[in-house]
Parts: sequence; structure tokens; C-alpha cells
Amino acid sequence: MSEWRSPGVRVGITAIVLAIVVPVGLFFADKLVSDEAVADGLRNFLDVASQAGPWIGMFGIAVGVSLVARAVVRTVEATFSRASETAAKRQEVAEERVRQLEARLEKAEQSVKAPSAEGIEAPAKPAPRHWLSASSGIVRLAIPVSELEAMYERAISVLNEHDPEPWLTWFYVNVSPYQDSGYRVYVALDLYSDRSEREYSSWMRDDGQYYEDRTGRRKLERPPMYERPPWREQPKWCEMLNQAAARVAPLIPDADTELTIYATRSSPPLQWQVIVEDYGGKRKLELRGTSPADMR
Repeated sequence: MSEWRSPGVRVGITAIVLAIVVPVGLFFADKLVSDEAVADGLRNFLDVASQAGPWIGMFGIAVGVSLVARAVVRTVEATFSRASETAAKRQEVAEERVRQLEARLEKAEQSVKAPSAEGIEAPAKPAPRHWLSASSGIVRLAIPVSELEAMYERAISVLNEHDPEPWLTWFYVNVSPYQDSGYRVYVALDLYSDRSEREYSSWMRDDGQYYEDRTGRRKLERPPMYERPPWREQPKWCEMLNQAAARVAPLIPDADTELTIYATRSSPPLQWQVIVEDYGGKRKLELRGTSPADMR
């Protein structure tokens, strides 16, 4: 609205006012002033002025209207100019945002294609476990109890979403001493949830990989359970497998040779079973017992 206060507008409005006031004043002066009270010169002036007054008024009105119209046009032009500038700025901001979004999408695509590129840290590779030694046909297994406890606690923490007190139902270890697939020892745990009536599995390998099944298997009836984790009840369970391997030694190196140990879910004392399959020597040995001393 500042354009309405500009000098052009003020002059136009003033011209219009004068164009109306002056003729009106001259008209009334001509009518009110008598012939006897004024000289002939003044009378003639008033006669001429009263006749010219309408024309002067029309001219003043035309000038005033012209000035006001020009001011209005300038006001409209200024309004459209500001609107155009605002639209241009908004368009520029929108284009800049689109460019930023495209740059982010391109960077994300590059990250997917090259996860090990500079500035992007690749996932850390799990550290391998040195649980097994196999030399001259002699196999020795040594899994620390701490590793089993860590695996057990991890599996329980996952199951806590389904049941605050899951039950351990299976403990199984498989050894492939001459396997070249990247891992040689495989540990499995099964946990049962009363609330979901499902059994869930977890696996750990000596190459550092850990797997877990969060879907579970539906069980029609409650499976047998361990009263205590087997490695707590018999900490020397690895010696049972080593003793069984020594009974068959020396093993013939072959990728299909396997040793398996698991704890049966029976009443105390806890029973263990070891199976040695010497595929190269075409031999198989099965031992049972509660301790390394009574394996038979």
C-alpha cells in the first residue's frame, strides 16, 4: 500500500480536489457578488472565469485521474512483480531440494553397490574359534564353557520375547575334522517355549558365525527337557568325544569323516552318546556313558 502514498498519487488527488473546488467557488462568487459592489473589470473577470471554470475542472480531473491511474498501474505491476519473484524463489527452492534428494539417492545407490568404498565401514568379520585340532589322525576338541554359556544366554534373550522362562531341550555338537568348507565344528541348541508351544534352534560354528530360528517349530506336545544345561552337569564332555576318537585313531583323512556328541534327555545321571564315523577307514564307533571314565 506504500504506492498510494507516493507523490504522484498525492498530486493527482490534489488536482482532482482543486478541479472541483475552483469552479464551484467561481460559480458561487459570480452569483453572490452584485454588479454595484464591484468594478466592471472584476465583473468581467468573474464572467470569464465562471465560463472557463468547467473546462478548467475537466482538465484538472483528467490530469488527476491520469496520475491516479498511473499510480494504480504501478501498484498492480509491483504486486505482480513481487508475486513473480516469490514464485521464482519457491521454484528455485523446490529445484534445489530435488537436486539434494537426487544426490542422496545417488550416494545411497553407490553405497549399496560398493559397501567397502572409502568412507563406508564394512561389517566386521566374526573372529574364528580354535576349538579343534586334527593332526596325524588324532582329533582333539576343546570348546570353552564360556563360549557355550554365551551362546545359551544369547538364545534365551531372543526367546524372552515369547516366554520369560524357555526350556533347553537339545544340545548337539558335530565335528568334521577334514572339512574344507570354512568351518569344522557345529554346535546346536534347542529351546522350548510353553507360551508359544514352539521349539526354537540356535547354531554356532567355529568360523564365528551364529544363526538363530525366530519362527520355531510347532510341537503337539511338550518335548523332554534338561534339568540343567548338559555342559554344567558334565564339564568334561569334550573329553568323552576325544576318548572315542582315540579308540578309532588314527582316522583316515576324508571330508566325510564326522564325530558327533549329544546328551540324551534322561533322568540323572545325564547320559551322553558319541558317534565316530571314519569314512576313509570305513569304520563306525558308538560309545555311551556319563563321564570319560565309563565310556563304553
